[in-house]
Amino acid sequence: MRKNLFGGGKFVAFLKNWRSYGPAVQWLARHTNPFVRWLLLLLTMDLIATCVSICMTLISRHIIDAATTGHSFSNSVLLYVCVVGVSLLTGATANVLAVVINERFAFSIRLRIYNSVMHTCWNDISKFHSGDIITRLSSDVDVVATGIAEVLPSIFSLGIGLVAAFMTLAYFDLGIALFALILAPITALIGVCSGRLLSPIQAKIQQSESAYKSYMQESVANLAVFKAFGAQTQAAEKLEELWSERVQWVMKRQKISAASSTLLNASFQLGYIIAFIYSVFRLSRNLITYGTMSVFISLIGQIQAPVVGLSRVVPRVVSIFTSANRIMEVDRMPAEDMSAPDFSTPALGLRAKGLSFAYDKEEIFKDADFCIEPGEFVAMMGSSGIGKTTFVRLAMSYLEPDHGTITLFDAQGAEHKVTAGARSYISYVPQGNTLISGRIIDNIRLGAPQISQEEIWSILNVVAVDDFVRSTPDGLYTVIGERGLGLSEGQAQRLAIARALAKKAPVLILDEATSALDEQTELAVLNHLHTHRSGITCLLITHRRSVLGFCDRCIRIHDKHFVNDGISPKPGNP
Repeated sequence: MRKNLFGGGKFVAFLKNWRSYGPAVQWLARHTNPFVRWLLLLLTMDLIATCVSICMTLISRHIIDAATTGHSFSNSVLLYVCVVGVSLLTGATANVLAVVINERFAFSIRLRIYNSVMHTCWNDISKFHSGDIITRLSSDVDVVATGIAEVLPSIFSLGIGLVAAFMTLAYFDLGIALFALILAPITALIGVCSGRLLSPIQAKIQQSESAYKSYMQESVANLAVFKAFGAQTQAAEKLEELWSERVQWVMKRQKISAASSTLLNASFQLGYIIAFIYSVFRLSRNLITYGTMSVFISLIGQIQAPVVGLSRVVPRVVSIFTSANRIMEVDRMPAEDMSAPDFSTPALGLRAKGLSFAYDKEEIFKDADFCIEPGEFVAMMGSSGIGKTTFVRLAMSYLEPDHGTITLFDAQGAEHKVTAGARSYISYVPQGNTLISGRIIDNIRLGAPQISQEEIWSILNVVAVDDFVRSTPDGLYTVIGERGLGLSEGQAQRLAIARALAKKAPVLILDEATSALDEQTELAVLNHLHTHRSGITCLLITHRRSVLGFCDRCIRIHDKHFVNDGISPKPGNP
């Protein structure tokens, strides 16, 4: 044991491992600061509980000695009952207070990390699986919050309890008080060794939990796909495989914890047995009273229990730091550039100059130029995978160009680089069903919370979905499920377009936003958009040539560049 712990530079590595928790300690301290008063109140309750416990021990001594000598002890019994009542009340209050602190602290961290996720650069946050993010926001935050609300106060209360019990026991017998501390280094060493072993295991447990929950979340979200391929059994087997991996790490942690707990309990029992034999010996020589013997036995436990308790806290402290480091990974990610331009005119254009971008080594654009003038309707076409959606992500500042710029500009020549803040000038309808569960009106108001119902009905008419919404039992207040459950794909797409129009942004980007509509409905929607565009600049990503009659021109992506493809308006084009 000595060789494994101290030999071969492992002890130095262990110390370095603990020093690596420095950033986590600073992060925890910063987030704990607003709750210091609450924690001090909880610590005060624990201090009262410790004092009450010592008082109960001393009162019981007086009762026992009075009973063995024939003296009255009724007042002492009454006092003992009152002290027990105080102990129960203090314990209940401390438990309620700990729950309040836990909930408030957990939500405080969760809200901060949630905001970090919402304001982090899209490209950075998209590298994490959504299930992993949820695990960090739930399990990891709970571990940290519980640690702050329970573990941190318990460390102080155990320390105070240790000092108080030692000083009280030393008053009666210094020798036995010192003996009670002999086993402290042993128990501390056990705790340190278990902490060293548990640290990497706890990290594996959290990682495996993320994988387990991520797969479960993703398979449920794509249930239709698994059913279509008859892969339900395969999915269950995969989930069981991920669960088994997690259980293996949990069992490793449990074995180490069980071994550590057994050694700690053994040292505790050894101290108790020796203290009992010592007390009996002194009692047989009439050197102490029965009451004093009870004090010895009680206080020896109150000295050793905090030592054992502090040692058992080590694995929980390891869990706190492990989870804190996982949360910090998200919290440290750079925030988006929220600087926003201030244009003097409502009509804006979109321009790319010398645009270059690559995914790793796969080059998508190379020194490409692109321009949509204010008020233009422009189609963008190209084969699948050529870079149409990538350009949209660049224009929305989800991705950053490797070289070149993408800017918004007005007719007066004012120009501003697209940033997260500049998205207020852009309405975007991405591919697929992007509605969220809840009421139709809440979906429409996602980017325009103040828009009136009259304006909403007008927009629904523009996208030819007002008749459908009126036919529902609750109209705008009809509740739809996740991903627009209860709606057809075409209805969901038209509501998504209505949501974009409600924002009243000068630039509208439609990324295959009418792909689920039949040709007649699609042309009707585009005709309404074209007629009621009110100076809107529109970029329409499409594969369908039928929509080109509503566009001023078409731009194709070819050989990593944007190529103007002149089109002739069809007869009847507004």
